[in-house]
Amino acid sequence: MINGKPSLILAQYNNLQSAPAKPTPASSSPAANAAAASAAQANGDTITLSEAAKAGLKETPAATIADEARANMKKLLADTGKSSPLKDGKLDVDLSRFDRRELFAIATNSGLEFPADQQKAAKLELQRRFDVTMAGGLAVVGAGGSVKELYDLALDHLNSAGAEERASGPFQKQMAAVKEAIAQLEVNPDRVPSNIPNDPVDNYLVRASKGEAIIEREFSDIASDARRALDKQYKAAEEEGKRLVFYGDQAGGKPADLSRFGNRTLSAISLNREGDFSSSEVQAAKTELQSRVGQTVQTAFRSSGQGSDPTAFSRNLISQYQSMSVEEREAAGFTAEYYVNLKRNFESSQAISQLFAGLSGPTGSGSSLNLMSFI
Repeated sequence: MINGKPSLILAQYNNLQSAPAKPTPASSSPAANAAAASAAQANGDTITLSEAAKAGLKETPAATIADEARANMKKLLADTGKSSPLKDGKLDVDLSRFDRRELFAIATNSGLEFPADQQKAAKLELQRRFDVTMAGGLAVVGAGGSVKELYDLALDHLNSAGAEERASGPFQKQMAAVKEAIAQLEVNPDRVPSNIPNDPVDNYLVRASKGEAIIEREFSDIASDARRALDKQYKAAEEEGKRLVFYGDQAGGKPADLSRFGNRTLSAISLNREGDFSSSEVQAAKTELQSRVGQTVQTAFRSSGQGSDPTAFSRNLISQYQSMSVEEREAAGFTAEYYVNLKRNFESSQAISQLFAGLSGPTGSGSSLNLMSFI
């Protein structure tokens, strides 16, 4: 992460004024399409919905989401042996696998059944997710991207919100701020937007420069939670007269469930630094983590193919790498050399993009450039 390096962040932020803007393809996710459709309807526009947008608009009722959030929070606290998701005002549980609408329901006390500590925990997790997104985007900026990419990411993040969040006042103010910043960048791409009320990107950069963004839990605490959660699964299987199984023939056994474990929790099991986990548990966690990372890479590849920007895939991978914790990178096998190669590929694809832009000019003035010098 970029935590602990406020001077680096400020230096990158201050140097953005000289960076050329590079447009990022708009999000085409069902949630983003649904959000855009909702906004268009609110403005009185006539629109034609795609099947993906229609699917995105068919959201689970808010009351059902709140019920699921209560059940999942109760189970998480029971699994980790805790009475509160907070400790000393900071997150003390892993909420990374909670649905965003669940978190918003908890944060806003939907149904008036969530205690204050759970509300604060949900707010902290929602902020953490935005900060992680921004950290990944800032890495791209530092590798040669533009400040507009941060605002494009912020816009995508806002567009992926559920209906209840989109209808809230704070959300609408942040959306207006991000759109205003993007409009300013369209007019003057060399000037960093400033003095925009409720700008979540600027807020992140200020907090990050003070070391106040993405404050992760102690890794040893995460490992302890993982051990307790697994032990509870062993006990539940025993009470059913079964054994907890991870691989192979599962006849008469109860399959272990790692689906609700966050990536840092899986990393804690995979790395097994204190020797608290069995070889079967370690291998199962590695397999699950590798599957998730692989899915993320595939998503990055597919989304990069939706536009004409040859730098998109490298940009997406850089963002993914920087949005992972140090432990997640280690468990996934992502070395420092891997990141250096990502940046080199990004720089090379930028150079090739600029080369072809010159070759496609009306005068053909770029035709004398040597393509091999960029490969």
